[in-house]
Amino acid sequence: MVEQPTSLPRGLTAPPGTTTRGITPLCQCPADTSGTTSSTVTVLYPKSLSIVAGTNNTTKEATCSVESSTGCGVTRTFTYQVLDQNGHAMTGSWIASQQFWDAVQVTSPDGLGLKNGTSKTTCSPPNTGPCGIYVNSLGQFEEAGLGACSTACYANKTCVTAGYTAVSQTWHIGSYSIVNQVQVYCDHVLWNGQ
Repeated sequence: MVEQPTSLPRGLTAPPGTTTRGITPLCQCPADTSGTTSSTVTVLYPKSLSIVAGTNNTTKEATCSVESSTGCGVTRTFTYQVLDQNGHAMTGSWIASQQFWDAVQVTSPDGLGLKNGTSKTTCSPPNTGPCGIYVNSLGQFEEAGLGACSTACYANKTCVTAGYTAVSQTWHIGSYSIVNQVQVYCDHVLWNGQ
């Protein structure tokens, strides 16, 4: 039986938000440390996201309502994969016990004239959480819809292209935060340049 260490080995520090008592979030310890004076502990934590292959879908640009006006826009959906600090997929019961939610902030430029606080996010009202939605045991969760409806994308009774709006999207996974950069155009959406 391997005892869980109550402190990290000398010179090793845990990332913010982790503890060493019971090693949260995950501990990978050698099965047999007898005869040694130290043991290796790797604390894994959510560090980045990737898009699961084959899950990416963007609607065709179409008319939509913006308050009492007509606009146009698209919606992009896909599945995220949670990656640890080493770039590996996080799977199992620990990641499946983590709630997730997102907050978005319009940055610059704002060529589509989007307003902060009006974007659809995981929880309602926008930019709040957690709200009882969990990552699955594969370390995956759904992006329900990146995009926008903007009057800047509608002219002469037809959908047009205009500038774009930059958005900072922060995903909260348990006590960890992952920031992604999104560019919203009239006819497509880029997530971290993809």
